[in-house]
Amino acid sequence: MPIVLNQTDKALFLKNLVEALEQLAFELDFDIQQLCQEMGMSRSSLHRKIRASADRSTAIFIREYRLKKAQKLVLETNLPIKTIAFKVGFTDLAYFSKCFKLLFKISPKKMRIKTNQ
Repeated sequence: MPIVLNQTDKALFLKNLVEALEQLAFELDFDIQQLCQEMGMSRSSLHRKIRASADRSTAIFIREYRLKKAQKLVLETNLPIKTIAFKVGFTDLAYFSKCFKLLFKISPKKMRIKTNQ
């Protein structure tokens, strides 16, 4: 049975989720189980609620959250792209670049060059 949430519930849940991710998502040993504990939910409940609130799987929601943080770092700092990738939780630079380009339709390097012109 799908979870039905009103707009207020969705907004509050997503706010709490982002606050939890702010604390956890960039730790080297971060996993979804830690997020479940922080949110006080089972893995399946968390997944259903994220799906109902954001229309994404838990893993994709977390990856997009990390990539948006990376985008901010690309635009606002001069840190090397590799450092940014590691800082937001990616250990594989090629995978980071692939995911970044998939979400933003531009590579992190090209985004930086474009904004510095």
